[in-house]
Amino acid sequence: MNIKSKTKLYGFSLIEMLIATTLFTFVTFVAITTLSMMQTVNNKMKATKAVYDNMFLVVDDISRETKYGTYFENFNHAAQPNAAACALQNCVSYEYINNESLATEIHGYYLGGDDAIYKYIETAPNVYDIEKITTDDIEISSLKFILDGNASYNDIANPDTKHPSVKLILRGQTKNAPIIPFYIESYLTQRITAN
Repeated sequence: MNIKSKTKLYGFSLIEMLIATTLFTFVTFVAITTLSMMQTVNNKMKATKAVYDNMFLVVDDISRETKYGTYFENFNHAAQPNAAACALQNCVSYEYINNESLATEIHGYYLGGDDAIYKYIETAPNVYDIEKITTDDIEISSLKFILDGNASYNDIANPDTKHPSVKLILRGQTKNAPIIPFYIESYLTQRITAN
């Protein structure tokens, strides 16, 4: 007697295929969305780091030179000063001893009309070398130099016994997307005293 065993072959039904396709599509969508978000966050972090690196270089430059200045004033020597603007404390100038030549120079910083910070150095009497120290992709909305103890020590009528200091307050943002606002505040004290 010959008995044939029947083997049933099962496949996927249409409903099972639809469920599997839907699940695969959903998982793929979540993965791509997450990857895209991670890329966006990474780009923003890189842009933020670039902005803060540039601004900390600017603040470091201002800090390093200002600490060795004397006779601080809110006056912009370099651009034949706008007295009204400097009265708002957006510029600072001071005497600076050049260590190489031991000559006294006028140095300073100010906020330009193009929302950038400029540095100037007196290279000869009433001749100034002006340099933009912020990058083109950064817009400075506010720059303040608040002076304390800056009156001349030789002023007998109004002597100033405070140790000279400069409070730097800086606000701005990036010009291009992503827009990254920043606020930096630094307190600088004079390292050397005026005679």
